[in-house]
Amino acid sequence: MAYEATPWDAYTTNALNQAQGLMTTPNSAYPQYKPTQAQSPASYEYYNYNPTTPMAQVSTPNYQGMMGGDYDKLQEALTTPGANAATGAYNTGLRGLNSAMSGRGLYGSSIMGNQQVQGLDKVYQQSLANNAANAAGQRYTLQQADLDALNKFNAQNYATGIDQNKNLWTANAAENANRQAYDSSKLGFNMTQADQLRQWQNAQEYEKYTYDLARNAYNNQATESLMNRALALAGQGAPLSAQANQYNIAEQQNQAAMQAAREASGAANTTAWLGAGGSVLGGLLAANKSGQSTLGSLIDKLPSW
Repeated sequence: MAYEATPWDAYTTNALNQAQGLMTTPNSAYPQYKPTQAQSPASYEYYNYNPTTPMAQVSTPNYQGMMGGDYDKLQEALTTPGANAATGAYNTGLRGLNSAMSGRGLYGSSIMGNQQVQGLDKVYQQSLANNAANAAGQRYTLQQADLDALNKFNAQNYATGIDQNKNLWTANAAENANRQAYDSSKLGFNMTQADQLRQWQNAQEYEKYTYDLARNAYNNQATESLMNRALALAGQGAPLSAQANQYNIAEQQNQAAMQAAREASGAANTTAWLGAGGSVLGGLLAANKSGQSTLGSLIDKLPSW
């Protein structure tokens, strides 16, 4: 029996053509991707380290003894005045002896010689010896006192040196500890900044991944909805209803994944953005299900008989 054309053939053919076109035409109604945290975490410079002014080594004065420690010169200085005085007295006495002997006609005689040797010369030599002995005694007395003072100075200087070295070591140890604390704090600061940037980059990548999944699910569901309408109009029922249910499940899984990504990234505004997207999606589907465009126009064009 030959096929007899019906008034529905044109609508069936048109619906099938529409369904075929939907298979090759992508749906681009999904909103563009907008990251919840478009700006990367700010980067800061750690403050510079200002070291403590080093403790200076205190210079202790060198000990300077009497006459700079030249006690031979000191002894000479003590001897000279007495020696000069003794020599002056000797010369005066010798002139007196010469005058007296000359007046008596005994100048150059043995009597004059004996008086000079036993008198003037003996006294003069004794005066020089006593003067030298006194000078030497004073020298050794002063030298001993100076030596005692030097020993006392060295003892005090030694104790001062120990205290100063201890203070220098303590100051250097404190400065080293401050530097180590600074380096440790700076390392933690840099690691925190690097970790924040890494977390932000990972969150951005995963957020984009979940966005792509949701967009694909939306486009597939929208295309299948239009295709089911076209096939239903062509009399083929809704053969993709099972697949549509599977896509609905997949979309729910994608929504759950996006929610986890929002919680991981800490972006509160993502919830509001996805909520707005869901409202748009619901509105589009509601409009498609109402049949206000294709199906409504086809029914209005049906012939009446």
